[in-house]
Amino acid sequence: MATLNQNIKKRRIELNMTQEELALKTGYKSKSAISKIELGNRDLSQSQISVFAKALNTTPGYLMGWKDDPDYSKIPGIKIIKKFVNVPILGEIACGQPMFCEENFEGIFQIDEDLDQPDFCLIARGDSMIDAGIHDGDIAFMRKTPIVENGKIAAVYYDEDVTLKRYYSKGNQVILQPENKFYSPIIIDLYEDIPLQILGELIGVYSKVSR
Repeated sequence: MATLNQNIKKRRIELNMTQEELALKTGYKSKSAISKIELGNRDLSQSQISVFAKALNTTPGYLMGWKDDPDYSKIPGIKIIKKFVNVPILGEIACGQPMFCEENFEGIFQIDEDLDQPDFCLIARGDSMIDAGIHDGDIAFMRKTPIVENGKIAAVYYDEDVTLKRYYSKGNQVILQPENKFYSPIIIDLYEDIPLQILGELIGVYSKVSR
């Protein structure tokens, strides 16, 4: 990719402009200053780049190598999303006392296709999982699975209730552990013939609020 100094020289030549003419247009005293700039021996401030862009009848972005539009992918910390995929929002899930949750389609949530792809998402309600970074109103991304490893956070349906908790299975018991010291774990005895089903495993969380 051409550098700033190379683009200045290239544009000057395209316009059949001499170094003396460019120096005059940009406020420099002689062509030697322009020569140093074109050789990369002298840096330019952002305001000076704008002056050169105006003198060369182009844009600062072009001189910086951005052509017509800035190449944001070259800026550290910025990721360009090339394609979105749609994830269905199937309702709300309790992060507190369990509550009934019908899987009604409530819309879609668009995410980057390069991320782990969830099968569905649920809107978290309550504060029992705040120590795991899940707050009221957050969107929980779920991968549909009937089995999860101990210690994973899962959406669990039991006895007509649905809740989001850390899942543990031990012997004939299932323990649904909250991530908030003010809540007690939910202990389910499988011998009591209570309907229990794992709906999915948590793979990500989206929060609208910066915390």
